[in-house]
Amino acid sequence: MKCFFLRLGEEKMVISSIPQIEIDSETTDKVDLGIYSSGLLEWEDEQALMLSLKSDARMAVSHWIQERRYVVRLIVSAIIFVLAYFVFSLAVRDPIPMIDELLIGFALAAVYWVYAKGKDEKAHVAIVKREAIYRAIEETDVTYADMLETIEERYNAYREYDVLSITDMIAEGRIFKLDIDPDDSDLFREFKEIFLEQMKKEERALYRDMMKYFKGQRGEKFRHSLIHSHSTTSYDIYLLALALAVYA
Repeated sequence: MKCFFLRLGEEKMVISSIPQIEIDSETTDKVDLGIYSSGLLEWEDEQALMLSLKSDARMAVSHWIQERRYVVRLIVSAIIFVLAYFVFSLAVRDPIPMIDELLIGFALAAVYWVYAKGKDEKAHVAIVKREAIYRAIEETDVTYADMLETIEERYNAYREYDVLSITDMIAEGRIFKLDIDPDDSDLFREFKEIFLEQMKKEERALYRDMMKYFKGQRGEKFRHSLIHSHSTTSYDIYLLALALAVYA
C-alpha cells in the first residue's frame, strides 16, 4: 500500500491506495505501507493525514466484509420477504391488501439488511483487520519523495495563472509532462496508478475531461465546457492541469 501527502497551494490532498486494496488472510499479520511527502509534516498535517488514512481503512474493510457476506444477507432477506408476504396474506384472517403485504415484506427485509450490515462491520474478523491497518498507519514513518515536490511546484506554478489563461492552455494542448527523476520512476508509476483510481471515484468530472483531452477533443467547445464547470461547481481547473501534466 502507498499513500502520498500533497500540499497543493493552501489545500492538502491525500492520494491513498488503501481503499483499493484486496484484503486477505495476510492483512491481519503484516501490512506493508509506505507514506510519502515532499517534506516534514506539521502536527496539524500529520493528524489530518492519520484521520484520512484511518477513514480509508474503515472504508476498505467495510467494503470487504460487505462483499464477503453479501450473498448470505441477500438470501436471508429474500426468505424474510417471502415469509412475511405469506404470513400476512394467508395466516392473518383479515386479509391485508396486496400492496401492503409487499410493503411489509420489503420493510422487514430492509430492516434485516441494515441490521446485518451493521453487525458485519462490528464482527471480530473486521475489527482485527481494521486494527492491523491502523497499526501500520500509526507505526509507519513518513518518507521524503523528491517527485512530490516536483508535482507541488507544478501545481503552484499553474496557480499563478488566472482561470481563463489556464483554461486556454488546456484547450490548446499546452500542458507539458513533469520532469521526474529516473530514480523515482517506479514510485511515480505507482502514484499515477493510485491517483487515476482515486480520480475515477472522487473527481469524476475531472477524470471525464482528462479523457477528452487525451482523446484530442479540445478546442473552443472544450474551453467553454471547462469554464462552465469551473464557475458552477467545486471543479478545480488547476487540479485538472496538474493531472494532465502527470499523465502527459
